[in-house]
Amino acid sequence: FVRRGPTGTSSYTARGPSEAEMKVLAVLMAATLLSVAEAASAEAGFCLPPSFPHGALFSRPRGGGISMQAPLQRIDPPPATLSGPVFSLATLNADGTTNMNVLTYAVPVGLSPTRTWVISLFQGTLSHENFRTRGAGVLQLLRRRHVPLVPILGKQCGRDSDKKAASDEAGFPWEAKDVGGREEVPLLLPGCAAYYPITMKGEYVNAGEHDAVFATMEGVFVEEGSAVLDQEVPSMGDEGVMYAGWLREHNLQGPAP
Repeated sequence: FVRRGPTGTSSYTARGPSEAEMKVLAVLMAATLLSVAEAASAEAGFCLPPSFPHGALFSRPRGGGISMQAPLQRIDPPPATLSGPVFSLATLNADGTTNMNVLTYAVPVGLSPTRTWVISLFQGTLSHENFRTRGAGVLQLLRRRHVPLVPILGKQCGRDSDKKAASDEAGFPWEAKDVGGREEVPLLLPGCAAYYPITMKGEYVNAGEHDAVFATMEGVFVEEGSAVLDQEVPSMGDEGVMYAGWLREHNLQGPAP
C-alpha cells in the first residue's frame, strides 16, 4: 500500500486477520443474523434459508432467543405404547358366529366427511381374518369391570377356545344389540361404555407383527340410561373406562387374537 501525505509518500504492508480472529468474527456474524431474524416480524417475510448453518453452537427455540442446544436422554428400549382406551373388536366368523378380541391399537384420525379411525390387528388372528373378510365389526369400549375378560378374549385364539362360553361363565354373556339397524351384527358384551360400529376403509398396511387399516365409524351407541365415557375417571372405580396403562400396572396386557 502507498500512503501520500504532505511530506511525501510512504509504504507499508497490511496484516490480514488471524484464524482465531476469523472464528470470532464468524460467531458474531451468526449471532447478529439470528437476532435480526428473531426481531423481524412474520409479516415482513424474513426467514433464514434452510441451508443456514445453525450447527451445534446455536438453536432458535420456539418463543425467540438464542440458546445452547440441551441434550436429550434416549430411552432404550422405548415404551411399548402410550396409555389409551382398551376396546374389544367383535366380528363375525365365516359361519355367522361371533369372535371377540382385546384391542389397544385404535385411534380416531379424521372427522370429515366421515369419522375415520385406524385400528391395528395381529396378523394371523381370527379377528384379523374376519375383519378383512367381512369388512365390518363393532368396537366395544371396555370398562375396568370387564377385566376378567382380558385373559379370555385377549390371551387365547378364537380358533382354539370357546370365548363365548368362557365369557358367560365369567358373568358377561354375549347379547344381541341393535347398532344402527345393521343386518349382520355380531353379538356384543353387556355394560360397555360405548359401542362403535366400524366399516373397513382401504386395505391392510403392514406394521410389523400387526396390520393397520383405516375404518369408518358409523356412529356411537350406548346402553339406555348410560353416558359415553371417553376418558379415564379413577373415582368411578370399576365403572371407569379401561386404559392400557392400567392393564400394564396389573400385568394383564397381552396379545389380542
